[in-house]
Amino acid sequence: MQGFVQVVLAMLVAVVGVPAALAKDKWHKVAELEVTTQGGREIPVATDISKIRFYVLEGSVIINGFAIRQGNEKTSFTVGRRIEKDRSEDIDVGKKTKVTGLVVSEDGKGKYRIYVQH
Repeated sequence: MQGFVQVVLAMLVAVVGVPAALAKDKWHKVAELEVTTQGGREIPVATDISKIRFYVLEGSVIINGFAIRQGNEKTSFTVGRRIEKDRSEDIDVGKKTKVTGLVVSEDGKGKYRIYVQH
């Protein structure tokens, strides 16, 4: 009986710890866009981010690059990848950074979502 109680307690500790671990890695949707132009568009973000995910809902989207805006400062990232429907591309932007906006350069035909991770 004592062994059973220890197993149940271990399972409870594991289950309680899982939501905290999942929350740490949670992605937050910041935009759902349709490719309409070959150029950059700015998306307001106003949060800390460490990673960006581009997830394609329809068609085929080319992410040429993006920039993270921190007030008046801008840091650019070259991506140069075609992403097909139901696929995603995750990009690490380094240490957690307070971002006021994203400027995305895109091409192709399709719809996609942008997610960020804190």
